[in-house]
Amino acid sequence: MILRDVEQRYLDRGMDSILKNLDREIKKGKLTEAEKGTVLARLIPVTDMSAVANADFLVEAVPEKLDIKAPRPR
Repeated sequence: MILRDVEQRYLDRGMDSILKNLDREIKKGKLTEAEKGTVLARLIPVTDMSAVANADFLVEAVPEKLDIKAPRPR
């Protein structure tokens, strides 16, 4: 699964949240350390939009603000 954001700092924050959530599930006994590793191995954090060019399915999680969604000049 590709996790894409516009800046590395947002990806880092997202990955930190995922790690905390996985650790919480381990403490509850709902997940093992091995399963955590399997989950993390499936995540590919990227900032480059071309990394999602061949995706079969995308989920957009952006507030309804047009300035955020508008393409940026190159």
